[in-house]
Amino acid sequence: SIYAGDTTEWATGSSNNMVKFVFKPLKSGSTTIKFKNSEVGAVDNNNKSLILTSNNPSHALTINEPAPKSNNANLSALGVSSYDLTPTFDKNTTEYRVSVPYSVSRITITATPEDSKAKVSGTGGANLNADADNPFTVTCTAEDGVTKKQYKLIIHRDKAPDVPKSTDNTLKSLGVSGFTMSPAFNKDTTEYNVTVPNATDKVIINAEANDVKAKVDIIGADNLQIGDNEVKVKVTAEDGSIKVYTIN
Repeated sequence: SIYAGDTTEWATGSSNNMVKFVFKPLKSGSTTIKFKNSEVGAVDNNNKSLILTSNNPSHALTINEPAPKSNNANLSALGVSSYDLTPTFDKNTTEYRVSVPYSVSRITITATPEDSKAKVSGTGGANLNADADNPFTVTCTAEDGVTKKQYKLIIHRDKAPDVPKSTDNTLKSLGVSGFTMSPAFNKDTTEYNVTVPNATDKVIINAEANDVKAKVDIIGADNLQIGDNEVKVKVTAEDGSIKVYTIN
């Protein structure tokens, strides 16, 4: 910016045109001022007078004052993965809501500053709690390092869908270690026979539920008596229903 102004009396009977130049620095560094057919007195940052004449119409000055830093802390864009913000993004609106299904347990927050020299924090990947509002804050710090603006995101993740409990109370496999059952195992057959020697007072029952959520309890495999013994294998399904397999 250049401002020209006052006519000032320098001596009796004479006048001079006083021209004032005001330079607004854009960045630090060197620049050259040139004048033609004139005699100019310039003042540098140290208030030292510099005389430029028509014979020496230019002089290099070093500008030490940096350009003023921007205080723009607005965002030009804000987003959450592939989901829409409510309301639609506007740099002057600082609070938004987003809804995602239960299947989405992690999202990515993105933001772009309006001023490329501003810095943004609070973006990136984030985990979500189910059936809850998950609050996040994105902060834009202006180039001046002082001016800040916060944008709040509330991301709601749906609750888990209701899934019926399993009714499967069958076995996947059943056997007596070292001995053969009769008949061969079938998940729908609930009674089996095994003969063991007189000296056998306990047996090892191998039983695996068809559903990993079912519970298996074995009753009577220890302290076998001479004669007939019943070993019960109780299978309790996730929903609480029970099926009992008997080994004689």
